[in-house]
Amino acid sequence: MIVRRFSWCLIIVLLAIGKVEAQVSYQFVYAYKSQAGQFHIASIAPSTRQVILRTVEVDTIAGLSNAAAHPSTEWLAFLLRSGQSELLEVVNTRTLEVRTVVVDAYPPEAGDNLTDEPQDFTWSPDGQFIAFNVWNRESGANDTILYSMETGTTANLTGNASGSTQLAWSSDSTRLGVVSVHCAQSCTAALNIYEISTGRLMSSFPLTPVVVGAESPTLGGVCQLMWSPDNRYLSFMANCDSSDYGTRKEIYVLIPETRIIERITNYTVDQDIVAQNGFLFADYQTAWLNADTLLISAIYGLVDARRTETSLYVPSTGATITVGNVFFQAISVHAPSHRLAYQPLAVNPETHLYGSTAAPIVLAPTDGDAVGLLSSAPTRAAVVTNEGCLLDWSPDGSMIAYSLPSNLNNCESGTASFGIVQIGGEQSIDDAVYSLPSDALFVLPLGWIAR
Repeated sequence: MIVRRFSWCLIIVLLAIGKVEAQVSYQFVYAYKSQAGQFHIASIAPSTRQVILRTVEVDTIAGLSNAAAHPSTEWLAFLLRSGQSELLEVVNTRTLEVRTVVVDAYPPEAGDNLTDEPQDFTWSPDGQFIAFNVWNRESGANDTILYSMETGTTANLTGNASGSTQLAWSSDSTRLGVVSVHCAQSCTAALNIYEISTGRLMSSFPLTPVVVGAESPTLGGVCQLMWSPDNRYLSFMANCDSSDYGTRKEIYVLIPETRIIERITNYTVDQDIVAQNGFLFADYQTAWLNADTLLISAIYGLVDARRTETSLYVPSTGATITVGNVFFQAISVHAPSHRLAYQPLAVNPETHLYGSTAAPIVLAPTDGDAVGLLSSAPTRAAVVTNEGCLLDWSPDGSMIAYSLPSNLNNCESGTASFGIVQIGGEQSIDDAVYSLPSDALFVLPLGWIAR
């Protein structure tokens, strides 16, 4: 790894940047490719018009491999492909300070669009580190790289040929969960936990053969990897490839202290793969509502037998409580304010079909009677009139951002605009939509930054 200041085709465009206020405010940031082939970084604030913060020139769409904003700081981070080099660029959106690190490896292949969530590229909650996976040319497998904001240096956290796929930070930023896949004559998977202060591998938990499908050497093996708020549990989904309808997609929870891995759901296990001619179907959204409650929303079964169900799993007791026959296609929890945003999606009773469609956003508290609050018509909940996809709370819980697709019947059809909901109280909600620049082609939501 070579750390240096790197001067290349970067065009800084400042259309409007206000004075820095003593009080912290938040802006939603996204990246887009223009018709001229440039990549722009733009921000949205409810009180101001959109601002182009930075323009980045790369050769192809795949040149912007991944990007993420840290919600509690002013920093954005990008993985950029330039010639034979991979660059980690970290940008301060207020001062425009730019840090560039040359990474001597290629990151996992990016697709030809900017709609996938950057699950293998993530900030630590305290904003001191960036963890990301890169392809090691010598070993032929992914390694997890750790960048320190304090020192401006990188380190290979997992070592050569670790086969890293999914990453998840503990809430206190002291540990990083890494799903690792090794393939020889066959593939095996493990969930490893690293101590950040020392770089030491604290513990390793074999996923094969307990977790069926975890050994896939791609992001399709394990996804939705997340810690509980108190860092006692790790939850994840196995068999995440959305194009594969013949695998056992289920939700699991790991208890590191006891080394127990529990399968929580049985939606594909209970399906008859022979009677269904080799087809199985299930899809999930999960979120930790608190330290001892995992929300699991599922849609499962083939066409004429398709069903939806949302439930709460309580690890301390092992209990699962069904809270409604509805599927939440997007979930976002703001833990400090005990509020949940979700988009309910019901199966068409005539066709038994569902799609990734834009749905009204429902805001509901997570404290109190969860069974009543998370039903299809929760009490004390407020329904946002605009239909949207994706949900992202601001750090202070005063706003939630969502995207509006170009085709409201398909959330993967591309982003046409963004909406921001300002929440002034239980009865005070202001919902505004912000159009994208007219020359925007491909759009990548990055998240919230402090300004």
